[in-house]
Amino acid sequence: RKWKAHATKITSQVHVWVKKGNVNCNHMLLMLEAEMAVLKGEKELAKQKYDEAIKTSARFGCAHDRALTNERAGDYMLKSGDKYLAFHYLSFAIQLYSRWGAKAKADHLLSKHHNLLDGQHTSVVCKEVKRRWTW
Repeated sequence: RKWKAHATKITSQVHVWVKKGNVNCNHMLLMLEAEMAVLKGEKELAKQKYDEAIKTSARFGCAHDRALTNERAGDYMLKSGDKYLAFHYLSFAIQLYSRWGAKAKADHLLSKHHNLLDGQHTSVVCKEVKRRWTW
């Protein structure tokens, strides 16, 4: 409860910044709204907000926020039982962290989600990232 109230307060503050014209916060607001939808159990709204946050952070060139949003979306989809979408988001998170130079973070995600990412549907992206970092 305490954290939910704190998250609500922060989301409201970021919303004020966006309304005042701070476009650098648009993707952050969308990510916070996705997290709030997760707390409320609104899976479709959460997915929509995560996707909007990912697109917006890409448009503004915020690679680290784009990677983080993909990671958060992937974790949520995995907890919701949607392995297909979890794989999609987590694969992109690993790719984006790698491009950004966050090797330790990419390695951490590969290690944490090895059962999902090493499955029979492993993408070329994940194979390439994994091969590059396991030499």
